[in-house]
Amino acid sequence: MYKGIACPAGYGVGKVIIINNALPSYREVRITDHEKEWERYEKATEAFKKYTLHALKRLKNALGDEADVLEGQIRLLDDHTMQSEIKRRISEGVCAEWAVHIVCDRVTSILTATGDGLTMQRAADINDIKIRLIRILTGIDEFELDKFKEGSVIVASKLTPYIAARMDRDKVVGIVTEEGTKTSHSAVLAEVLGIPTVLGVDGIVSSVSNGMNICVDSVRGMVITEPDKATKIKYKEQQKAYLQEQEKLNAFIGKDTKSADGTTFKIYANATGIADVKAGLEGDCQGIGVFATEYVFMGSRNAPDEDRQFEVYKEACELTGKNPLVIRTIDIGGDKRIPYLGIEKEENPFLGVRGIRFCLRKPDILKTQLKAILRASAFGNIKIMMPMVSTLRELRQTRQLLTEVKAELKKEKIKYDKNIELGVMIETPAAAIMADAFAKEADFFSIGNNDLTQYIMASDRGNEGVSNLYSAFDPAVLRMLRQVIAAANREKIPVSNCGEACAIPYYVPFLMACGLNEFSVSHTKILSVRSEISKWTIEAAQDYADELMSFTTKEELLENIETIYKKYIQ
Repeated sequence: MYKGIACPAGYGVGKVIIINNALPSYREVRITDHEKEWERYEKATEAFKKYTLHALKRLKNALGDEADVLEGQIRLLDDHTMQSEIKRRISEGVCAEWAVHIVCDRVTSILTATGDGLTMQRAADINDIKIRLIRILTGIDEFELDKFKEGSVIVASKLTPYIAARMDRDKVVGIVTEEGTKTSHSAVLAEVLGIPTVLGVDGIVSSVSNGMNICVDSVRGMVITEPDKATKIKYKEQQKAYLQEQEKLNAFIGKDTKSADGTTFKIYANATGIADVKAGLEGDCQGIGVFATEYVFMGSRNAPDEDRQFEVYKEACELTGKNPLVIRTIDIGGDKRIPYLGIEKEENPFLGVRGIRFCLRKPDILKTQLKAILRASAFGNIKIMMPMVSTLRELRQTRQLLTEVKAELKKEKIKYDKNIELGVMIETPAAAIMADAFAKEADFFSIGNNDLTQYIMASDRGNEGVSNLYSAFDPAVLRMLRQVIAAANREKIPVSNCGEACAIPYYVPFLMACGLNEFSVSHTKILSVRSEISKWTIEAAQDYADELMSFTTKEELLENIETIYKKYIQ
């Protein structure tokens, strides 16, 4: 038996298909025929596009908007800046493989450094481009995914968008990978595919062979190879029961989000771009709880101007219509050294100049973004949200800039929502502790559970060495959440949670009990959260939350949480 990270919940029983998609061996080679090497690179990119378009053509309908990731990879590859950088490296005398390595790693490091799960998904896209291009350049054939038999379980070093697009979901019953975390793009893809997946199983590729029997338990994060007959029967029964439960969620499509005793909630979707907005709306969300704007800034040589930003925000706004669209101002800084922004390297970037701290040091960039957002607000229901807020002064400075931009638009006779709301992300301990003061001046709160947890616990969520500390169920985190939500409720301002934890069944009733108004989740979780809310009365949720709050260690809480949950849910 092997242990890993469960994503998403479910069970799969089948036979192993190994996909070798690891980065091949390569090294820096000096070249003198620059033109010939550039031609070799161009042939590789053409092969990349050919394979990618073939995958899209086969499975566009099956993957829906998530297949747009592959179209996005083609656009990234064609990006003038990326092409120019690779060409420059080749002209300096390095081989194509090494040029791809240098340029892709630089972009990946910028994206990964945000610490934001949505942004890091795009880093995975760039890394996927790098691996596939280098495999083509080194003469390694593209792997075949078209000849799968029913009941296949993919075992690979990593789940990538390309694998996701090439696989036949009707034949693949499970996925197991060596790499991947709860916040990785692999986890997002697994959710979109709806296939039982266990990530981060060290050494699994070399431990199995093609055709081997295997059980994937993505409820407990377990993988069982060569199971006995009784184990196979047990997992097939669990698989059938789980699929029947998923079918029941369709009954919640188009329904209001209400508790068992009639209390109304809102369920929004998280988005990093237009494709995510569309996916959220198709998933039956009631608005977009966080629209990350970093991608409008990344991947180009210069900062996007007001008109470019306006077009993106307007399109998102028109898609959401009367439903809220919460646009988060650019969350960048620290070691995310986008050249044109002039960001200095920092020793500890996650505690450095990032989020609103960066924006207030570059007011021209922030004012341009605010002006584009305000212009787009004339076309729907936009709200503005500030990331990485620590002090009331930051909120007041941003509101002053917003007032200045409004005056400029009024002078130019350009329409905008004069009553647009300005909210803050509660993701630093300082903002959480001062929530009562923030609630008197902010129009709404959005709790960034992921960052708030890592800052409360002083544990980098991407660092395996302290992963035992990073937990949304730690009593310190639960107490802080209750305090923040209570502060918002006292001032009667809306409060949402946009972290991954708020979609966990055990977490939903706790947040309900605390007084959370809105849940912002992945579009794949909308119906399951709506279903979970419908099972609870507020009174039962409060009793459940009180019991959770009685524990003083995470270990004790997790040991007892299932028993407590079942006591109130049944």
